[in-house]
Amino acid sequence: MSKLMSLKNISKVYSVGNSLIRAIDNISLDIDKGEFMAIIGKSGSGKSTLMNILGCLDIPSSGTYFLNSTPVFNMDENKLSKIRNMQISFIFQSFNLIPGLSSLENVALPLMYRKMNKSKRIKRATEALEIVGLKERINHHPCELSGGQQQRVAIARAIALDTPIILADEPTGNLDSACSKDIIRVLEELNLLGKTIILITHDDKIASKASRIVKIHDGRLISDSKN
Repeated sequence: MSKLMSLKNISKVYSVGNSLIRAIDNISLDIDKGEFMAIIGKSGSGKSTLMNILGCLDIPSSGTYFLNSTPVFNMDENKLSKIRNMQISFIFQSFNLIPGLSSLENVALPLMYRKMNKSKRIKRATEALEIVGLKERINHHPCELSGGQQQRVAIARAIALDTPIILADEPTGNLDSACSKDIIRVLEELNLLGKTIILITHDDKIASKASRIVKIHDGRLISDSKN
């Protein structure tokens, strides 16, 4: 495997009144292409801040971050948006589906930003929903789906975008144990297809499914181990 993401001495500091909050404190981390890595930590540990930096949703206060050998730590928002659009897909705990759109429309919507024609968008979105086992639910709206089905729609959206990196932030947090197993199984299958999976979680059982576990505490990386 070759290096995909490289963070060196990354810190993120926020001003709160007269105080400075160091959400991330001098973290260095390399991630290889094709890894399935879990970032684990308690609420407030800094793991979500780290995810935002990895996903180019935020920039560090100091340190360097290279994605595919390209420096992204000092890019402006327009450039970061283009990086996200082509290289990174997100799966969130809250699903982030649009209530007024069907499953098919939710999956196809981000493809519009790539100026993909409608027939190709519909074809790719349909195929992605079939992969996650929702062929019979393509015209259903989020309110007509269970939590597990909504999360599979969110995963189908990531599949349709076909980015090399998938960032999953607490993707099983709102699901029961059976649905959680299904979601992790889909992520494992995507990893076998060559996708780099970065899973953010506070759950040791969920993290154990990854091949590498990075633990964060009080903004610091305290352990990094192969599973």
